[in-house]
Amino acid sequence: MMIRHIVGPPGTGKTWALTESVRGLISDGLAPERIAVVSYTTAAVAEAMARLGDDLGIDPRQPYWGTIHRIGLHHISIERGRCRVLAPGGQEWKEFCSQRSLETNGGTADAADRWETAKIGDLMLGIYDFRRNTMMSVDEARSYLARTQLVTVELPPARQLEWFEREYEEYKRENMLVDFSDMLTYMHASGWSPSIDALVVDEAQDLTPIQAELIKRWSQNIPTVLAYDDDQAIYGFQGASPQWLIDMPGKVTTLAKSRRVPRAVAQAAQDLIRTNRMRRDKRWLPRDEVGEIAHGSLDVLPAMIDRYEGTWFVLVRNRMFLEDVQDVLEDAGIVYANRSGWSPVRLFESERLDTVLAIVTGAPVLPGELRPLVRAKPALFLPLAGRVLGQRTTPLERDDIARLLSDRGRPLIGGNVYRALRAYGLWDRSAAFVTRLVSRPHWRKELESPRVTLGTIHSAKGREADNVVLVPDMTKRTAM
Repeated sequence: MMIRHIVGPPGTGKTWALTESVRGLISDGLAPERIAVVSYTTAAVAEAMARLGDDLGIDPRQPYWGTIHRIGLHHISIERGRCRVLAPGGQEWKEFCSQRSLETNGGTADAADRWETAKIGDLMLGIYDFRRNTMMSVDEARSYLARTQLVTVELPPARQLEWFEREYEEYKRENMLVDFSDMLTYMHASGWSPSIDALVVDEAQDLTPIQAELIKRWSQNIPTVLAYDDDQAIYGFQGASPQWLIDMPGKVTTLAKSRRVPRAVAQAAQDLIRTNRMRRDKRWLPRDEVGEIAHGSLDVLPAMIDRYEGTWFVLVRNRMFLEDVQDVLEDAGIVYANRSGWSPVRLFESERLDTVLAIVTGAPVLPGELRPLVRAKPALFLPLAGRVLGQRTTPLERDDIARLLSDRGRPLIGGNVYRALRAYGLWDRSAAFVTRLVSRPHWRKELESPRVTLGTIHSAKGREADNVVLVPDMTKRTAM
């Protein structure tokens, strides 16, 4: 049998099994450059390529190792010459919208949580991308999106969508641009397949219909490994469905032991998953630990984080629900990373903030470290800086700092952290958060390595944490 399915529930070693498959192909005499190793997302590709490079000692920069989009862009560059990529939210996209009086908020409605807030330009681009990825006509895409309620806002009429597509295609031709859907449709329309002797696909359940069709073509008459978990198919809003994998013949190997999921979590997950109709019937064992599932409100989250050790994921269904979680964590002064947006960690990339905190917390400060403050408030500090700093290279005494940070004898910030941060440009919300943060006993350690990570469920795919919090709030569309 030329096709092998590796079905890997969470934590069962799917990436390891995929690596071993590539090792076997190379042992059989296949050259790495004649093997395609592809996936849907750059994150999945990066993980697989790092594992292959480390375990097999092979340079992962092979011609057909990467996302399917990357292979498509390479093919277009060979066929049509060098092209620039028109990225959602980029300058060319903004220019296109401006020239046609289309409102945009800087990107396409290409994620489950962006349809509701998309401006008209972004909405039409999102429908355009969806249509091409699913190989639907304009009318079919409009009907499908309305019927499934993937989009709850009013859809533009077909005539307006067709006008948009003509204008958009012409703009790309005139400026020698390609977008991400072009990278797929060009390969599909031309009938092209890479010159390979074997094909390995990771996270295959996430492929859109046009990507699935490309994989079916590329896999003809060569050894093919499809690694996936049909129960983790979460990109339905982009048209992805695992049904093509279930229908595809081949030898199926189910990895049966998870090293990640404890028994209580596995039982709850499988009780939900069994209601899915579009799945392979499979049995797998959790790790040898009971685990715990608790229910509560966001108000108790800070206490739980302080009580339990280890890393935390706090996951929401859509980006619009992130702000509620951020408010709770920031009110408690808890540092967090954010996979789906802004994070307070970014505040500390400024050397100016470090200097202000050093001043108000009584840490030693060298004269040179005050220069960012002088640059930030030149009209105020330059006259004082010359008198106070001079040519000194020794740490400043607090009296020196007090003289520098004063206006005609009146302290500008004194020892008040919040006022100091506001004086040097932080927003009210950010200043309040940092003030609470520095009152925690180990705040610098928390800052260097945040234990808490926020994000959407999609953003955490394939990653692990010791503790996971799911915020089940849903939009109307999701709930229905």
